Amino acid sequence: MDCIQVAFLWMLDTLHIALSTHAFYFYLVESFGKDLALFIVIWSFPVTVFPRLVDL
Repeated sequence: MDCIQVAFLWMLDTLHIALSTHAFYFYLVESFGKDLALFIVIWSFPVTVFPRLVDL
């Protein structure tokens, strides 16, 4: 049972890192030099909250 829980948390952490990386890439690479892009909320940014809520 513990192995399943660890695997589940590991997958959630991987999902969180993937979503965070997508948001960082959008803001730091794709939107480089575009000041107004900071006002755009990309879809992956608010979604990063959900895997962390389950981890708690």
